[in-house]
Amino acid sequence: ATAQAKEADALASDKIRALLYDPETGFANLSGGSAVAARQKVLEQLDGLSASLTEGMSNAARRKFEDSMTRRIDSAKQTVDIHTSGERKTWINGASAARAESAYQDSLVNPGATAESLRIIEGEIRGTGAREGWSAEQTTLKVAEARSKVYAGNAERIALVDPQAAAAFLAFGRSRK
Repeated sequence: ATAQAKEADALASDKIRALLYDPETGFANLSGGSAVAARQKVLEQLDGLSASLTEGMSNAARRKFEDSMTRRIDSAKQTVDIHTSGERKTWINGASAARAESAYQDSLVNPGATAESLRIIEGEIRGTGAREGWSAEQTTLKVAEARSKVYAGNAERIALVDPQAAAAFLAFGRSRK
């Protein structure tokens, strides 16, 4: 029974290691949304691992193996949750940055959409600041930097066609701060 339990324990260790750390398919190598999406499937695989390894095992071996297996699975689940948490934050921040950049590009294509673009960008910056624990001053600075970037980018594009309109656009932007 002891030998059977030790053999199952070694196999469990190998399967968990492969599930989490395989260089090509391991969960710990997934990033962002991929890790978040795969979390539940990996947890289900971990839950099913014990049953598959104890199949055909004697009762004595099963009792010896179950405590060790429970500890291994709990530790693996903790690893999955920690990794998912970090990757969820990466995923959310990446999506937020993409939305802000898209709003900036929209304002360049259509300067008339600048107010709406600034609203979107400011919302994304404030959301990131809240998630990252920024101070109010840091958030205000980031919003001001983004506003300047939007107005400068638009002014450059407008100036290519009409320098006076670019100056008027900048004056309008200053008056809205």
